[in-house]
Amino acid sequence: RLEYKVAAIHPDCDTIFLDTCDDETLAAYDMQHRKFHRILNLRKNKAVTFLPYVPLFSDSFAGADGQ
Repeated sequence: RLEYKVAAIHPDCDTIFLDTCDDETLAAYDMQHRKFHRILNLRKNKAVTFLPYVPLFSDSFAGADGQ
């Protein structure tokens, strides 16, 4: 039984990127099509530590509360 940690969520594509705890694999789950894809073996490709890109949307919310 594999355990997964959520690494990132892609809001436009309804995709969750997962990091397996046991075999160090980066995977993606497409929620719309209900498909699971293994992307990359993190141990083999020497990318054990990675940081997901998170865009900053604070400017797009400026003035949303009337200010």
